[in-house]
Amino acid sequence: MRYYIFGCTDAGSGREFNKETVLIGGRVFNEGSGELACEAPFSAAFSRGEGSAEELKKIAAGGEGSAAAVIRVDEDGTGTVSNSGAALYRYVNGRAELIRGDFAIDGELGAEPDDMLIVSDGYFADYVSIKDIERAMGLDLPISEKLNALSRVAAINGCREDLTVLGVKPFLDDEELEALTAYSIMEQRVNVSDMLKESDPLSDILDIDVQEIIGKKKKPEPVKKAVPEKIDSMELEFHDLFMQAQASLSKLENLFKDKK
Repeated sequence: MRYYIFGCTDAGSGREFNKETVLIGGRVFNEGSGELACEAPFSAAFSRGEGSAEELKKIAAGGEGSAAAVIRVDEDGTGTVSNSGAALYRYVNGRAELIRGDFAIDGELGAEPDDMLIVSDGYFADYVSIKDIERAMGLDLPISEKLNALSRVAAINGCREDLTVLGVKPFLDDEELEALTAYSIMEQRVNVSDMLKESDPLSDILDIDVQEIIGKKKKPEPVKKAVPEKIDSMELEFHDLFMQAQASLSKLENLFKDKK
């Protein structure tokens, strides 16, 4: 079993600096977003307050550190989520469950195709409902877009605090990874914050540049007039994905428009 990890963190409304810090694999950051595809063992966590980066570096080195939530998975697929007041969810079979306290990962994580863990600040649950999570996670979009959407929904619903959303999704092979991300990261850590468009209206939460997300596809060379225009399978694939994304955006706007 392999794992796709995505995290995003943003400063609260009107705040100049974000006091939260995220750990994904061996990388520590406190701005934007990051992701990693890896095999176990690994650690992912987030913390808040002064000195949080140093605490997360201790965790990354295999030691003990103070954090709001720490996800550790061992080589055999078992592990723990140490929860110090964070909002922890398990999403599986189209349903999300809020888990109080620590959580034991028993090796069954990933047994179902949509099985994943989502963790955020404790006050996240005050602004984002279980139904919100289920609706967003059910959309046919990359995991990064779904989690960023949930962060934006929290802000739109009145959250003014610094906010982090972290997700861990098991997967089997590169084909499944590509389906989860809509672009291949192939065992590399990638900062995808530049792929996300900042916008206030809820209808723009998931305004996707399909060409960038799929892999910054090069512009095709212009077809000479003397040669009949051809539409290859790759172009049809991009067209289909664009239409799916547009349908999902419309669906999300309708679901959340009453919460503005």
